[in-house]
Amino acid sequence: MLKDSGTTYTSVREGIYAEAFPLFLNYYAASKVLHLPYDGPVAYASRAELAEATASLMMQDGYEKEIVLLTGPKAVTLADLALAINEAIGKNMVVETLPPKEYVKASVKSDERGKGKWWFERRISWYEGAVKGDGKTVDPLMGKLLGRVPKDGRQIVKELLAADSEYTWHQNYAKK
Repeated sequence: MLKDSGTTYTSVREGIYAEAFPLFLNYYAASKVLHLPYDGPVAYASRAELAEATASLMMQDGYEKEIVLLTGPKAVTLADLALAINEAIGKNMVVETLPPKEYVKASVKSDERGKGKWWFERRISWYEGAVKGDGKTVDPLMGKLLGRVPKDGRQIVKELLAADSEYTWHQNYAKK
């Protein structure tokens, strides 16, 4: 519709925020096992770098009537992010892939903040998309706009945990 409208536009599609890793993994500081129904590669990006790249893009000409993609520099799996957690804070967590129904049961049981069964059932489609490759596309534009290689998901997770070993991401639901 934008293309057909004749309006000048630039549509920015930002990559998946690496900062949300606790949500994707149902990770808490006390976690020992992380349950997943599937695991596929995603080019996670830093919110701060996405903001910086978007601001840079807005200050430049040359992207009119385009859809642009801003991503991290490489696609990594959630198992890769779990390994980054282990490396950053000396944990020995294990990633366990379970059939979807078992994933839901295990996740509800291990969740510290009371997200219900419905929450985990709805999350399954996100994991299915990752396995199909929905998040694996890497585009060099963000690096070009930043003038440097952006951080990848593993680097971002390690930095977040170095600053706060009990880092959470909007996991503040009512406790059970």
